[in-house]
Amino acid sequence: MVSLKKTQSGFTLMELVMTVAIMGIIIAQTYTIINTTILTGEYVENKVYGSEVLPAIMSLMTDDLKNIVLYDLGQEKFLGDQLSIAFYTMNPGFEFKDQKMNLVKLSEVTYYLKDSPTDPKYKVLMRRLDTSADKDLKTGGNAIVVYDKIKSMEFEYLNLDEQKVTVKEVQWYSSVKSGKLPNAVSVKLELFLGKVKKKKDEEDKTVTVTFKVTL
Repeated sequence: MVSLKKTQSGFTLMELVMTVAIMGIIIAQTYTIINTTILTGEYVENKVYGSEVLPAIMSLMTDDLKNIVLYDLGQEKFLGDQLSIAFYTMNPGFEFKDQKMNLVKLSEVTYYLKDSPTDPKYKVLMRRLDTSADKDLKTGGNAIVVYDKIKSMEFEYLNLDEQKVTVKEVQWYSSVKSGKLPNAVSVKLELFLGKVKKKKDEEDKTVTVTFKVTL
């Protein structure tokens, strides 16, 4: 008679402990890699976002102000206060007329903030463009959104006094200033650049920049 022995194979306790330990190390390393990848992606996204938005706003406002003209259409040729600015500019604009897109050289431009309809923490930066320049410097045309997450915007108007010292003013109306322009306009902007993770929460990342445009 042939005798058959049934053999059993399995894991020892030590082997199970080692397997669990190795799996724990792999899971921990995988989590670290994934978390680092996510944070790096968000960092790069915020950098790219900020590197595109801020220069674009500064470039647009600078081009408008650099091409400013004292056009004699009405009493006011330049209206500036701490929160808004309106002027005539030769920075080219476009209008759709007679089923064609036409280049317009003289336009009215106004920059101002309005309340955000979606986020009470921020304001919306608006640019009003009127390609049919007339004596009413602050109405007409179309207002478009430049950026919808502005914390604050302030203008200052710089001028040289008789001693050649720079004087800062928070208001400049051409009718009050004998039809003259300030020597320069200073623009201070605080705006949203992206989200930053702090522990379990996310916080808004903002940046404040001040730039000066010589007229």
